[in-house]
Amino acid sequence: MATRLTPRKSESEKPSAKKAPPKKKAANGSAASIQDKPATGAKKRPRSRKGTTVNAETAQVLRDAEAGKNLLHYPSLEAMFEDLDI
Repeated sequence: MATRLTPRKSESEKPSAKKAPPKKKAANGSAASIQDKPATGAKKRPRSRKGTTVNAETAQVLRDAEAGKNLLHYPSLEAMFEDLDI
């Protein structure tokens, strides 16, 4: 026999209306509204793919690597290790 988990209400009592949970405001990210973000006069720093802040030199190196600039090519893995003294 199953037991009842909620108490039985009297016939004269109306059932209570269910309330929807309040919507949460986005704290950050693309969904955050402009009003929620603090106003700053600082320049926007470049971000890496994982979202961490990088300095200007690192950002330039990453842009060059994606564009294929200043890359070293080796005929074999052994040649690369030899050049790196590993």
